[in-house]
Amino acid sequence: MQFRTDIQILRAIAVLAVVAFHLQITGFASGFLGVDVFFVVSGFLMQKLYARNPSPAAFYQRRAARLLPVYFACLFLSIFAAFFITVPSDFAQVGEQGLYAASFTSNIGFWFGNSYWNKDNFTPFLHLWSLGVEVQYYLLVPLIFWLCRKHRAMLWLLTFASLALCLALITFSPKTGFFMMPARFWEFGLGMLAARHALSVPKGRIGLAAMAGIIAAMFLPVTPEALSPLIGHPGGAALLITVLTAAALMFGVPDGWFANPVGRAMAAIGNASYTLYLVHFPVILLWFYGPFWGTRFGSGTLQDIWAPVLIMAALTPAFYWGIEKRRADWVTLKSTATLCVALALTSWLAPIAQIERFSPAERTIFKGVTDRGPVRCGQAHRFTDLGAEACTVLPLEGQPIENPRGTVLFLGDSHSDVTKLSFAKAANSHGFSVIIPTTNDALRRDYLGADWLVKLIETQGINHVVLLYAKENLSLDVLSEAQAAASQSGVTLSLIAPTAQEVPTVKLMNRMFEAARDGTPPPTLPRVILQESHTEVASFLAKHADTITLHDVNDALCDPATCRTVNDAGKPLYFDNGHLSLTGARLLQPGFERIFAEISDAKTASKTQQ
Repeated sequence: MQFRTDIQILRAIAVLAVVAFHLQITGFASGFLGVDVFFVVSGFLMQKLYARNPSPAAFYQRRAARLLPVYFACLFLSIFAAFFITVPSDFAQVGEQGLYAASFTSNIGFWFGNSYWNKDNFTPFLHLWSLGVEVQYYLLVPLIFWLCRKHRAMLWLLTFASLALCLALITFSPKTGFFMMPARFWEFGLGMLAARHALSVPKGRIGLAAMAGIIAAMFLPVTPEALSPLIGHPGGAALLITVLTAAALMFGVPDGWFANPVGRAMAAIGNASYTLYLVHFPVILLWFYGPFWGTRFGSGTLQDIWAPVLIMAALTPAFYWGIEKRRADWVTLKSTATLCVALALTSWLAPIAQIERFSPAERTIFKGVTDRGPVRCGQAHRFTDLGAEACTVLPLEGQPIENPRGTVLFLGDSHSDVTKLSFAKAANSHGFSVIIPTTNDALRRDYLGADWLVKLIETQGINHVVLLYAKENLSLDVLSEAQAAASQSGVTLSLIAPTAQEVPTVKLMNRMFEAARDGTPPPTLPRVILQESHTEVASFLAKHADTITLHDVNDALCDPATCRTVNDAGKPLYFDNGHLSLTGARLLQPGFERIFAEISDAKTASKTQQ
């Protein structure tokens, strides 16, 4: 296929935007849109390449020889470096991500976890989600061509169907629209359609205008997790930038327009864009790594980024010229399978070997990171029960509740989520079932206010509402919305005082690890006393004491002033900077029992009066 410098320029724009986004350079908050550009370019090239030689075996061989050598080299080197840099709880995540990377399903693996934007976990292979999408698309290219030969309009149909699916998914599961190939196919499809209609003679002005539009679109404001096809992602901004990319590819720009130092430099970056993309993310995360800090990108200042930029500048040409550009005739189905197995074994065995370097006390702290329950209603809930706003907590494995007395709505942020199993066990033992909403933002968004809560109470048959929020999320707005909804619905309302959590600037798990390593006493946290630390909330509660009951269940964790962070066996009561582990949450169960005893007594008294 004829070499086109403008395609390499597009690749350079895309990869530089992504790198700038991950370095958190000011102005590149939407630099992740560069991946959308890559997908369109890939669709364009695959249309051209496969049409030239429509042989599945030859196509797969060329793709494997082009992509896999540097892919595996970067993965093995990253795992080797992480072995010595990270602590076991973080390195275990590297191993898990390596297992998905070995099967080219990184996008699916990350879909099972948090969203792309969540930084709680250590994810040096997060960028490989796009390679998973690419490989899954490549596997379907021969089938797509076969279908399009049968039905000329099939490519248009598949592209629009994928776009419709993507926009629909954004409204209830943006993470699925982001990670899953069927919801991303429309971007490859646009590239394939552009290749079908590409001009044989470039129209430079139109192509350049489209390129300028791509650069401008990189600065559009995007709210990645918004449930809106317009401002969410991949939504309006992605659609605009992919259409502009398709236009740039279709109309083209003559090579002579880039015969200058800037054009040659950008073309060189475009040539090595695949290697740079693979290298940059592990370099950034390992450079800014801190134990238990999750994913960190630095501040984006020159003082912060010069070192990782220099490392990328050294590794990229070394990997590009030393691996990517070398002939890879050795890449066969057998050699690929061997490398996949080797990577999977390395990802599985390396964390087992690494943890042996640490003492039993340190290992106990590391295990605390995984001592947590499922998030909210579970990964599959939004698909098994489309559109549902709540689900039932079943800590007793679905066993029927004897003498059922009603249904309680456990409302709050992530702090209610991590305690829901212990809360539900206490509720079930008193004859109450527990419903939780599917969102952590209850009463903290305009569309999740009092009207939403009233509707949820009525549709779920709620008899009582219990609130549990972190101190910073427990605002007057939240309480007033809850109080208004409870009064309108005629249900009783309780508030659980927030549990203790770490100040934002210090990582609790890191302090616990350092104490276990040094043999010093474990850290403690200040107890949250609303009457002293949250006077506005305390005043509101005093005015509405007849409708809102305050409960403090922290006695098992705290003395009057401070709270423990480990139990008597040294096991963490927290799994991160402020969320209770399952071990910690179990200590709150007696306090939850007292709440339901009071609710039961109040219901009994009410029936007696009637």
